[in-house]
Amino acid sequence: MRTNIDLNEQLLERAFALTGVRTKKELVHLALKELVESRSHYNL
Repeated sequence: MRTNIDLNEQLLERAFALTGVRTKKELVHLALKELVESRSHYNL
């Protein structure tokens, strides 16, 4: 799915530094994956 979003530049910089991910696409995918995994633990 293609979408356009306005991302907070400061959060992007911090996230890139923390993860070592190189692209915004990879970063968003990683964030979504981690969100789903962390929230799934609460819904057992």
